Amino acid sequence: MLGVDGADYMVRQMERNTTITDLRLASNGTGEEGSYFLSQCVGFCQSLRRVDLSCNSFDARAAQELGECITAGGLSSLHTLQLSQNAIGDAGVMRLLVSLGDHRGLTELNLSYCEVSDDGAPSLGALAASLPSLNTLKFNSNRITEDGFKGFCEWLMVSGSRFKGECIEMDGNLVGDSGVPDLVKLVKSSPWLEIVSLRGNFFGAAGVRDMLEMARECQHLRELQLRGNDDIIREGGKKDWEDLNDLLLGRKPQHALVTRFAGQVIKVKLASKTAIERAESFSTVTSG
Repeated sequence: MLGVDGADYMVRQMERNTTITDLRLASNGTGEEGSYFLSQCVGFCQSLRRVDLSCNSFDARAAQELGECITAGGLSSLHTLQLSQNAIGDAGVMRLLVSLGDHRGLTELNLSYCEVSDDGAPSLGALAASLPSLNTLKFNSNRITEDGFKGFCEWLMVSGSRFKGECIEMDGNLVGDSGVPDLVKLVKSSPWLEIVSLRGNFFGAAGVRDMLEMARECQHLRELQLRGNDDIIREGGKKDWEDLNDLLLGRKPQHALVTRFAGQVIKVKLASKTAIERAESFSTVTSG
C-alpha cells in the first residue's frame, strides 16, 4: 500500500512522464489527501491509456481534481478509467461531468460501488452523453432505483447526446419492473447498444415479458443479462426468460470448435466465442 507519503513521492517521480501508458494503483489506502496526489500523478503522465484508481478513498472533491488533472494534462490518449469502490457519491458524478465531460478519447468508464443514488443518476447519464467515444459504461452496485434510471435514460436519449456506447452494466442496483418502459425506449432509440447487464436488480415476470417483446423488435440487441432477479421465477416468468435467452443466443457470433487427435479433425461443434475461450485445448476457426 502506498499511503499518503507514497502517493506524494509518486507525484514527484512521475512529473512530466512521457512513457507510462498503464497505471494500476487500486487499493492503496491513500486516504483523502493521498487521492489528490494520485490525481496529480495521473495528470503528469501524458501518454496514459489505462488508469485504475479503484478503492482509493476518492470523494467528490478528489473526483473533480482527477477530472481537471486529466483535462489540464492533455491526456487525449486515455481510453479506460476505473474508479470503482470510491465513495464519490452523487456530488462526485456531477463534478466529473463538469471536469471530464467532452473528453474525446475515453471508451470505458467504471463507476461501480461509488454510492451513486437517484439524485446522481441523471448526472451519470449526462456524463455518458457528453463522451463521444464512450463504448462501455459500468455502474454496478450503486443505489439507483426506477426514478434515477428514468433520468439516466432520458439524458442518453436527449437531442444532441453523443452517446454511442455498445455496453451498459448496472448490476446490483434497485431497478424493478416499472423501469422497463425506460429501458425499452433507450434500447429502441440506440441501435448501437448491443449489451445490457441488469443482474441482481428487482425485475419480475411482467418486466421480462416486456423485455422479450423488446428483444424481438430490436435486432441489434445481443445480450441482456438478468441473472439474480429472483422475482422472475417466483412470479412465473421462467418460460419468457428462457425464450429471451434462446432468442439472444442465436445472435451471438458463432465459431467452430475443432477437436483434433493426432493431427486429424475428429469433431466440429458450433459454439459461442465465450465457450471457445474456455476450451483452451481446442483450436478454433470462424465459421461462415
